[in-house]
Amino acid sequence: MTYALLKIAEFIIQNIPRKAGYFVFRAAAIFLFMLGGKRKKNLRRNLEILTGGPVEDSLLKKVYCNYGLYYCDLFRDRDSIIKSFDGADFEKMHLSRLNSLIESGRGFIVVSLHMGNWDAAGTYFAHIFPGKANIVVEKLSPGMYRWFCETRARLGMNVIPSTDGKAMIRALRAGEPLVLASDRDLDRTGFIMDFFGHKAYIPNGAAKLSLLTGAPILVGGVIRKKEDDSVFYTFALPDMLNMPPVPRTPEAVEELTKEVVAAMEQVIKPYPDQWCMLQEVFVPEEEQKEKTKTNNIKTPL
Repeated sequence: MTYALLKIAEFIIQNIPRKAGYFVFRAAAIFLFMLGGKRKKNLRRNLEILTGGPVEDSLLKKVYCNYGLYYCDLFRDRDSIIKSFDGADFEKMHLSRLNSLIESGRGFIVVSLHMGNWDAAGTYFAHIFPGKANIVVEKLSPGMYRWFCETRARLGMNVIPSTDGKAMIRALRAGEPLVLASDRDLDRTGFIMDFFGHKAYIPNGAAKLSLLTGAPILVGGVIRKKEDDSVFYTFALPDMLNMPPVPRTPEAVEELTKEVVAAMEQVIKPYPDQWCMLQEVFVPEEEQKEKTKTNNIKTPL
């Protein structure tokens, strides 16, 4: 049923003006915001930790609206999404060295985040590196998972399940980019680390893959421009992590993960209204006294 409804919505959105689609999805997002619930509570706590204090409902509402626009964009066709990109700064700063990596047969990892439009990040890399952009898909309900896999393939990405570590390694060793959203650990199999000054569940997959294959890590995002939320601004931090590569050890995995977290903080901090994080990221206060770090217990690597 979920899959069928998503396909119907996809057909409708692709056949109405973009502004009309945005209006509908904003309205739906505001309705969900008014309903409240656990996700709204999670978002409030996440943003309070991010900003360092209480947050107004207006900020939460903006995040809900941006989340709604994210889904609306996914229903659109690939060409219209590509036309929405402003990647001039990214390409000026990064494209030459990324092409050099690929030409030398060396892949790289793009640490994206759940902000702005994270699937647009995969679409962008699929556009500038045709046939080579790989994106990792988390475990979802069967209908949602099927639709996300089909949608990302339609947008030009090679889809890899989050459980298929061997496929990720193959892609990187084939000299291809791998896009990972690394700001939440739903399975809680990574580390518990400081994130904006609070203990948080942090995935360690990017660090482990980087150290195993020698692929450097680029941390960035795709956000909506304030003056026009239909335009995607693509950017990344200037320095790539694990470059030159260091040997893989448990200590190196933890240290590199800390560097990834610090980079994610730089990317998220200026755009609290675009961090669409409605899941529990930070360790509940009652648990923080008992835990400092989890072991790596479920890893495909």
